[in-house]
Amino acid sequence: MVGQQKLVNKFNSYTLTTLPHSIILLGDIGCGKHLLVNELATRLNVNVIDISKNISLDLLDEISNLATPTFYIIDASSLTERNQNALLKFLEEPSVYAYIFILTTSKAILLNTILNRCIIFKFETYTKSELRNFLNDEDELILSICTTPGQVMSLHADNLKELQTLCNTIITKMSTANYQNTLSIVKKMNLKDEFDKFDINIFFNVLLNELLYLYTNTVDIKLYNMYLLVLKYRDRLTDSRLNKELFLENFLTSLWEFSRQ
Repeated sequence: MVGQQKLVNKFNSYTLTTLPHSIILLGDIGCGKHLLVNELATRLNVNVIDISKNISLDLLDEISNLATPTFYIIDASSLTERNQNALLKFLEEPSVYAYIFILTTSKAILLNTILNRCIIFKFETYTKSELRNFLNDEDELILSICTTPGQVMSLHADNLKELQTLCNTIITKMSTANYQNTLSIVKKMNLKDEFDKFDINIFFNVLLNELLYLYTNTVDIKLYNMYLLVLKYRDRLTDSRLNKELFLENFLTSLWEFSRQ
């Protein structure tokens, strides 16, 4: 794994005997959390099962009674408070054969009782030099938009051009656009593992990049104020508890109203 050598070295030092049974991996989307778990499982010859979508007391009891070492992945974005409370007893008294990996972009989504029962490992921020290894000779503008290898690899050149076109249309045509057409942009975003659609974080980064470029060339104060509005909403994306569909509708409504002033 490029750019995470300290973390890789730490996990390479573990055996099944020394590996913690309750682990939180903290890092941005596409940073390599799943990859790290799978590489560790391969080295230790352990199966990996994602139980994010079917956590229940019955499942946890079943896991506790299994006698085969297994890694269980849980995506924190799918966890409800009820799910987390169900996990508590399991984390307090883990099975000797079960290893839980909770993957999250933010600690804020997790209860303190969960955080206190797990060992937290944080992915380091990738440098542009490290991200360049994943570019495949495509547009280096991608490096100013993406922050993780996963994002770089998902945003190929054609996809970037399509997203730039959408963002330029938003900037230049929003003031005359129909409100319902404006809200239809939500359907272009990846809300439920629809990977043929645009990643929300990348969408905001491209929109900010286009606004900054246009403002630099025109010094139009309205473009700068639009940039600040988009930046304010982009900063809220760190809250993993967001209802993304409602969030995008509110954002587009604010942008539509601002554009018509």
